[in-house]
Amino acid sequence: MSRRRIAFALTTGLLLTSLLISVPGSAASTITGPLRTAGNGIYDATNRRVVLRGLARAYLVSTPAVTPASHLTDADIAAMQSTWNTNIVRVFLGEQFWDQDECSYNSNYANAVDQVVHSITSRGMVALLDLHWNTRIPCFGAGQQRMADSPGSLIFWSQVASRYKDNPLVAFQLYNEPNHISWDVWRYGGVVVDPGLIWTAAGMQQMYNAVRATGAQNLVFVSGNDWGDTPPPPSYLISGYNIVYAAQYYTCPQSVPPWCTTPDPTNPAPAPGQGLDSWGSFTTKYPVMVTEFGWPDANSGTYNANVIAWAEAHGVGWIAFEWGAPTNTKPNLLDGIGALVSSLGAPPPNWNLLTGYAPTYDPDPAGLPVKIGLAKNL
Repeated sequence: MSRRRIAFALTTGLLLTSLLISVPGSAASTITGPLRTAGNGIYDATNRRVVLRGLARAYLVSTPAVTPASHLTDADIAAMQSTWNTNIVRVFLGEQFWDQDECSYNSNYANAVDQVVHSITSRGMVALLDLHWNTRIPCFGAGQQRMADSPGSLIFWSQVASRYKDNPLVAFQLYNEPNHISWDVWRYGGVVVDPGLIWTAAGMQQMYNAVRATGAQNLVFVSGNDWGDTPPPPSYLISGYNIVYAAQYYTCPQSVPPWCTTPDPTNPAPAPGQGLDSWGSFTTKYPVMVTEFGWPDANSGTYNANVIAWAEAHGVGWIAFEWGAPTNTKPNLLDGIGALVSSLGAPPPNWNLLTGYAPTYDPDPAGLPVKIGLAKNL
């Protein structure tokens, strides 16, 4: 999950019109890898510019196996493509299950990830593997941290990239949502002081280098700072190639109004340079995707429709959260108390885009604009 602020609102008339559009039943067109970047675009093996639009699933971040409850079964992934027209699936991963020096290491975890990756990429979709949870030091509280850790996350990416570098439809998102860190730590890594713990963060350039050291040429996604809200300044851009910058945005990360007090909460770009629009000029120079967004009430699709409209207007891809029942996303240590206090009395967040699963996989109100937007992949 995440937390951010927003802009760009559709008119009520346009929103209602879009919600009435019928969605074709044929599956999304497949992606031909390997993928590469040039200018501000992503291109496939035929030199066709592609826009990646898809869905996110969090289950493997907190559970080391594919089960029916994971909603990452082969049948689920088939439905993502054939019923929802997805061409990219973002899979949340937990370093604590992958790294052998972790107390939660599970020898079957890599095989579970293999199963999901094969199910996605064998259908011509992109599997975006996202480092979402980690421990700051081994065996010390896996969860969403302020940043990736060193050396654990560097070991993780060296092993993951080695395992999937020959699959041209696998991409790597280095770390989910850096937050409460300087741009120096974001790029280069360094010492981080948390209550009761001093630890070393791995920087985006270090993790990128760990991926490339394996010989992997795959796309590498680099999240902005401040939970993915903010693009890097020019002097902090990552050195390399086939890099896509990742914006992630929530105006209401835990609860709906009135418990969420963000002004104009369904608007992801309230003014020039604010919210998602802080990425606006960046999208004209560099490849960008909105790799996570959502609304904590499954009964409202307005915010999701507005984020999709912003992304389409800027020619960038997007990934909606979430396909499946909510997973415990364990707030960041520094953010958790504030989120808890601000949401007291609020209904629990419901990020699910579906009213149900097999055989129909019908969208709920939050999922309807997502399914309609995914029809652009046809």
